[in-house]
Amino acid sequence: MATTGEPRTTASRSLESTSPTAKSHQPIEGRRVSMEAKVSDDKKQKRNIHVTAKYNRKQMRMRLNIEEWMDGQLRQLYECEEDEDYPVEIDIDALLETNVDEERVKFVEDILSDVRQPKETFIRELLQKIEVLS
Repeated sequence: MATTGEPRTTASRSLESTSPTAKSHQPIEGRRVSMEAKVSDDKKQKRNIHVTAKYNRKQMRMRLNIEEWMDGQLRQLYECEEDEDYPVEIDIDALLETNVDEERVKFVEDILSDVRQPKETFIRELLQKIEVLS
């Protein structure tokens, strides 16, 4: 602060000691500064989901249409109102993992075992719709 050779006053010394630039600029041994941003696993997962959805938009739309269709059909089969839930859930991924139609039919029939109404039309249409996804 006092560069003209003037004697330093108490006020100027106290300013120098609290000033962030008053500290020595010499590197401290053993300390390093890392400029990497730490990203949590949740944020990485969300980022990957977004990328997947961005590039498979057409398939995601088809899948959503199938799920909405299934929802309406299951409500009819179980005679549920719009605000009621039906007691089953059909996993489309599990159906897609099964390659044989007979196994797919058995899988869906087992899930819908307590349905009193005819379910053959629903199963046939569902299998036709998921063929587009495989």
